[in-house]
Amino acid sequence: MNWQLGKATDYFDNSTMNCIWEYSQQYGKLSMNERPLVDLQIKNRIEGWLDQIAAYNDSLLPMVAGTIVDDIYRSVNLSYYFNDDVTDYLNVTAKAVTNWYKNHGMQIQYITNNTFSDMLRPLVVFPKYFAKTGLLYLCPQYCAWEMMKERGIPIEHFQLYYRDYAADAIAVTNELIRRSCMAGAHYIHLDVDAPAVAFEADFEYHSGIKNIRIILQEAPQDSARFELV
Repeated sequence: MNWQLGKATDYFDNSTMNCIWEYSQQYGKLSMNERPLVDLQIKNRIEGWLDQIAAYNDSLLPMVAGTIVDDIYRSVNLSYYFNDDVTDYLNVTAKAVTNWYKNHGMQIQYITNNTFSDMLRPLVVFPKYFAKTGLLYLCPQYCAWEMMKERGIPIEHFQLYYRDYAADAIAVTNELIRRSCMAGAHYIHLDVDAPAVAFEADFEYHSGIKNIRIILQEAPQDSARFELV
């Protein structure tokens, strides 16, 4: 496979197939000797393309960031299978993107309140998936689940106990948002089926660098439409 794709967005595109899944499985077949060269090729291609966008018209950079991060989120929602090849691939591709934006004084905030029939994704899959992307995963339901685990509550009982932990979990999440905003750290803020007021903290704090706020308008399985604020 030729790993020097045309655009940075091509490494994540979901328009015709789930590229993150498909390319990650090819990436997983590389030997340990091959990976450093491929990693460098990918990093150079992504950074070079973003450099070109910045030089040509830097007003396009928020839309590029929104497209890439939204594709990452869509991928994790559309995938039925997960393995270490996916996170290894994201550690190279997504990290190249998020590091570039950080080095150029921009913070990415991805905000969504999607609902889930199965809480396995937001509680178990998402934390592992986003850990390698350069995006902090901030979610009160996940914070509550971490508290529950310390008390031996099984995941099957999450919905039964969430109300007991919700207030503390929301407070922890908002504090993490405050710290992230003040530090200019990229993050995804998911609050499952939450009202708009739940995202006030995302607009309250500011480090002084440029914010790129991406708000998902619809369920990722149905639409790729998002709003830049």
